[in-house]
Amino acid sequence: MDQHTSKLMQECDAGCRMAAESIDQVMQYAKSGDLIQVLEAYKEKHENLETQIEKQLIVAGQDEKEPPKFAAAMSWISTQAKMMSGGDEKQIAKIITDGCHMGIQSICGYINEYSGASELARSLAKELVDIEDNFGKEMRAYL
Repeated sequence: MDQHTSKLMQECDAGCRMAAESIDQVMQYAKSGDLIQVLEAYKEKHENLETQIEKQLIVAGQDEKEPPKFAAAMSWISTQAKMMSGGDEKQIAKIITDGCHMGIQSICGYINEYSGASELARSLAKELVDIEDNFGKEMRAYL
């Protein structure tokens, strides 16, 4: 696995993990069965994609990538503060929508940065962008 492919796959792996962790964090505040179902469905989509990416990394003898500790900690603190200060489902939708936008920006940046990555890696990255885009769109119903 060349360096561009490895780096792109590792960034997508970290992105999937961060998304799943963020969903878990807000899920405890969701009250609507509909919103809970949407959150669970997208958590599963992120986890399934993460599994595909991890398999490719393992086959290539590459390490998985954890989300950056600082980014994960800041996300957790920000979400907790927003939810504890009267957070409702509208706030959950805002948090998730913002996260989706950040994820799309990050992954698109990595697709451009690692332009020499394999077609498979680029395809998986684009799939992650599509998941984030669709997730953000579904959250609009709760804003």
